[in-house]
Amino acid sequence: MIKPKNSDTTMKDPLHIEKNAYDILEIPETADKKTIEAGYKNAVMRQTQDAVPARSTLIDPTDRALVDMFIYRDDYLSLLGISDAEQNHLRIDRPAVFRKLDELNKKNFPEIGPQTFCMAVLLYWWAINEEEYYWSIKTGSNTRKSVAGSPNIEILWQQNIAYWVSIINSENAVLAWLNNKNYYNTVFNAEKAKAICQKLKIEISRIFDRYIQHSQEAGDKDRVEMYRALELSYNTDLDTAARIREIGFKKEVNGRSFPIYCGKLMLQEMDQLGFIRTQLDVLKQAYVKDNRIIKIIEKVAISLSEYHYITLMINNKDYDGALRTIEGLSIFERSREEVINIHATALFEKGKNRMESDMTEEAIELWKEVLNINKLSDEYSEEILTISKAKAADLLQRNPESAVRLICDCLELAKNDPELEQLLALAYSRLGMRKLGLATQEFEKDKDRDKIKKAIKSAVADLEESVKLNPSDANTIENLRLARSYIDTLDIPVTPPVNNTTVSLGFNDEGIKLLKEAEEYSKSGFSGLAVTSANNAVDSFRQAHRLNPADSVIEKNISIALDWVAKYTREDNTKQNRGQAKKGSFSVANTFFILAIIAFALLWFLDKKIV
Repeated sequence: MIKPKNSDTTMKDPLHIEKNAYDILEIPETADKKTIEAGYKNAVMRQTQDAVPARSTLIDPTDRALVDMFIYRDDYLSLLGISDAEQNHLRIDRPAVFRKLDELNKKNFPEIGPQTFCMAVLLYWWAINEEEYYWSIKTGSNTRKSVAGSPNIEILWQQNIAYWVSIINSENAVLAWLNNKNYYNTVFNAEKAKAICQKLKIEISRIFDRYIQHSQEAGDKDRVEMYRALELSYNTDLDTAARIREIGFKKEVNGRSFPIYCGKLMLQEMDQLGFIRTQLDVLKQAYVKDNRIIKIIEKVAISLSEYHYITLMINNKDYDGALRTIEGLSIFERSREEVINIHATALFEKGKNRMESDMTEEAIELWKEVLNINKLSDEYSEEILTISKAKAADLLQRNPESAVRLICDCLELAKNDPELEQLLALAYSRLGMRKLGLATQEFEKDKDRDKIKKAIKSAVADLEESVKLNPSDANTIENLRLARSYIDTLDIPVTPPVNNTTVSLGFNDEGIKLLKEAEEYSKSGFSGLAVTSANNAVDSFRQAHRLNPADSVIEKNISIALDWVAKYTREDNTKQNRGQAKKGSFSVANTFFILAIIAFALLWFLDKKIV
């Protein structure tokens, strides 16, 4: 063991050949602000590229900390008993240093201490070197050399993920690491430590993104898939670490209790996965009646599953990817309870997504498939009901037929729900009235009795279903009685399926047509014919009023028509007295305005009476 050095001294890994901010400004890693500024001025004078971003990085304590995270601290190496000769081994016998650090980490687990930081740096530059060596061979540049005894690149990156996730999830350890750096000239707090952990999290993710892009540009599909899988593994381990931290596991080491903040990969590296699973079983028994804690425990158990990466795909809304992955598993694996549960979750979440996108039939089919592989949990059933009620209420306003189909399908999944049944009654009522209105309109067009009778019978069937579900709905009962009476009327020869209201609307329409005809006569100078048409309009409106005396719109139309009779009579008298026709006293604009009022009133009445 060498004599401890000043805590401010640092060392780059021998495989760390990329220039960092310190290299660009040609200053030591322990540089204070004054040294940074001097280095920056010299770099500008040398016209050094990236001098400005290098200075900016080193002036900001959190950005500088991110740079330093990838550099060894000499005091950490000394505390670990790594001598000067062994530091040289980082280049010539790296596996030996790795084994030493690995033993220290296993001995001190779950402490995130000097051994953790040193191992993370060692693994990071080792993986970078091996990846760059791969590309140097591919391009024939031979700018890198592989480390003798290097493991597979995927294994190196998986080990990287294990250690860096542990550090990212442990801001207290990062805070201790930061506040030993006196040359920063600042005191870090927990919030700043969290900010650095977040920067570190993004930085590691960028490495995978960079190599994915590089592999894509080179057309190396196998490398693309490898780094995509590593990125998924990284995100999965971050998620697992967060869940383990949430549950608050601790382990005693050398008389001290340390929280467990790592992910599944580190637990595997440290041979502690069995310990955590045992602790989960103990907690489950202790909190068997506490649903909130049980749910947390179940989430942690899923996180520790070898299939957790599929769960993460579901969380990222890659439902098809998750389902394809499950389909690719062996029959034995697919029959395992945890895989069955993950499969059910993937189908349920995909169905939920489709329901939100108005793809209701596909959503229901997916939820039915959940029933085929796994009984719906109470939680899923409740959520299906909530989502379906909201969607059905929305569809009621624009498509009652779709609302009926959706509610009927949902009642197959979640039976005996009174609220959903009442919603179905309303949907049937709306659908029946819509069909009835359309049938009446069709009869006015082509008088096809059989066709209309069939349409009205369909409306009656819907209204009957509504009454069956909600026998206290007086409005629907009355509509059903009216619809049935239409069928009875259709059975009488020649007589169309209408009532006094329908006939009165016909007379009202005729009166409006006659008024328009009177207006045209008046414009053409035929005032006598205009008077005749206006009088006929009055008669037509009066017949409509006799059939439907409660309709104020028709009553108003009589008054308007009488006014027009008077107007056209004056025109005719003037013409006879003076020998010439005069135009009506009303302007064309006023005439159209009155007609618009009549048309609007008619439309309002039809909507009120029929729809």
